[in-house]
Amino acid sequence: MIDQNATLEPHAQLYFADGEVVKQALPHEDGRTRYQVFRVHKALLRLHSPVLANMFSGATSAQLHEDAPLVDMVGDEVAAFASLLLWIYFPSEVNIERWYPDTPINLAPTVRLATKYLIDSLRNYLVRRVVADWPCTLQEWVRQEAEISAMANAGTTSGNPCSKLSRSVPEPVAAISFCLRVRLH
Repeated sequence: MIDQNATLEPHAQLYFADGEVVKQALPHEDGRTRYQVFRVHKALLRLHSPVLANMFSGATSAQLHEDAPLVDMVGDEVAAFASLLLWIYFPSEVNIERWYPDTPINLAPTVRLATKYLIDSLRNYLVRRVVADWPCTLQEWVRQEAEISAMANAGTTSGNPCSKLSRSVPEPVAAISFCLRVRLH
């Protein structure tokens, strides 16, 4: 139940005037109760998730926002839920940079929500993207090490600081953390 004195803030990209349901995420923690709300389309979310489809079937008009029922997203982080919706609505606009060290950390919350809401195609895609940064054979490992070495050599000969290289290669601890957080086996 939303505090009647709470501020409801529409998400900049994920609040559609013709959306049928307003999705409510957890409040921001800044001393006052503010909710990020997402006005989205039932049909699109039903297409991707049987769990969300069932949530919508139970959406009643007990609590409304701009004549649309509010659905409480209990336990979902605002940023993770927004990321999930961005993947559903604008998949071609979301960029995953190759070998970016923070990719596993950035994607883990979205993967967890995709798992929670049984959006298997998104979950599998995101997991494949993280795994793609890591060689699976000795030949792939040697090729990746040679590419990293060439990047390092190019950085030292061109006068560019090599510190950029550390932001351009996969980071093993982030990958291990990702696997543990999303329970990959």
